[in-house]
Amino acid sequence: MFFVTSVVAVIAYLAATGAHLATIFGDRPRLQRLALVATSGAALVHLVLAGLLIADKGFASVFEIRGGVTLGALVLVVVYLFFAFRFELESLGSFVTPLAALGVMVNVVGTATGARFTLANEILGVHIALAFLGTGAFTLACIMAIVYLIQEGQLKQKKFGPLMQRFPSLDRLDAFGLRFVGTGFVMYTVSLLLGLFWAWRHAGLAIDGRSGLSVLTWAIYAIIIQARITVGWRGRAAAQLVIVGGLSAVGVIILYLTRAPA
Repeated sequence: MFFVTSVVAVIAYLAATGAHLATIFGDRPRLQRLALVATSGAALVHLVLAGLLIADKGFASVFEIRGGVTLGALVLVVVYLFFAFRFELESLGSFVTPLAALGVMVNVVGTATGARFTLANEILGVHIALAFLGTGAFTLACIMAIVYLIQEGQLKQKKFGPLMQRFPSLDRLDAFGLRFVGTGFVMYTVSLLLGLFWAWRHAGLAIDGRSGLSVLTWAIYAIIIQARITVGWRGRAAAQLVIVGGLSAVGVIILYLTRAPA
């Protein structure tokens, strides 16, 4: 049942991806509605998959490779759907749905290779939950930054094709990207402080590759926010740094879930 649900979720997300890509060249209103319906349906299947995972392995499944990635991908899709319906950002689905499919594929082709452990206390649980949520926000900001670079490149080359008409304007991408960066930064800051406090209480605050990369990720987004507040920094360079920060945040999750040696 678990395997079958995973396969169905992957197929549903791939179908949704196809629908989102079709909006670039076809009847936009009709295809966008179809794409959102397909994405919502895939998310429902994904939710069932998450329920099966937690029912089978308990909440600790979030700390395994397939559990953590699968649940993180679900959060990403849910947040996307909220913004798609609320702020008409449907076109970003062509980036979100393939990432979600990749997250679910871990259940199809992989095994639970991450460490299994019980929560030492509530602090560690909140730390990990906020880390996943913060990384999800940074991932959405990263998607915004990628689309921003695509749009800017189209404008510079004076190519006013389908992409220019389908994706949000540079100002909207910048504004929503900043929202995701700010939201992710708050959650990531609290997560980092709780993680450092827990490590100090239980492991003597030893610095390893995971914690070092976490601090680097936090510093990257702190620089972005500070530069935006003080000098209004935006544009291509800012978008590129947002992408670097997003990749760094995802790297932290990968190192944590695989228990990679420091």
